Amino acid sequence: MVVMEFLAALLGAVIGGALSLIAGIVTTNRSLKGQRELARQAADDERAAAAAASARETAVLMLDYLATMREHLGGMGDVIWRTGSDPIVTDQNYADPPEPPAVRALAALRRVSASHAALLPDAISQRWYELTLLLDEYRTALNPSADDDELRTDATRGRAGDDVARYLAYVQKTLVTFVREQVVLPHADPPILRRADLQPWLAPES
Repeated sequence: MVVMEFLAALLGAVIGGALSLIAGIVTTNRSLKGQRELARQAADDERAAAAAASARETAVLMLDYLATMREHLGGMGDVIWRTGSDPIVTDQNYADPPEPPAVRALAALRRVSASHAALLPDAISQRWYELTLLLDEYRTALNPSADDDELRTDATRGRAGDDVARYLAYVQKTLVTFVREQVVLPHADPPILRRADLQPWLAPES
């Protein structure tokens, strides 16, 4: 009888110890898994924060290019002109006509589009790409062909220039709000330059 009680107690102790060991292993595994998940989440958060900081730095750089483009926007029609009030330069007169500041500014924007715009969130980089396309279209529109009825008058070309300036300012404000971590302006399709009406394109309200 005593032996049976002893064996029963021993068996209970062994089973209890085994259960405690198993419980400890399960708890340890859960703890390790939780720690790994926390570490993974911390690493993800760190990478996201670094990417966001890099994107804001990129936006600051792009704002500098936009400021230069805005400064020379009025010279977009001077592609075939020399600086100042010199006469028109043609290929017959000059092998390498001087390049106006507006053209250099536009070329710089294209380079930034290729090298930096992809670092921005998609919604913001898309506005940048739309702006570069709009500037290219405006550059062409300033010297309209015979079939460009919508841009034949000074009034429609002036309205097109105002539209471009407004969209450029819209992209600038978009980048500024992004850098400041504020709510970005709502999306707006870029203006259609080749249209006959003189109603200005207006950016959406914040």
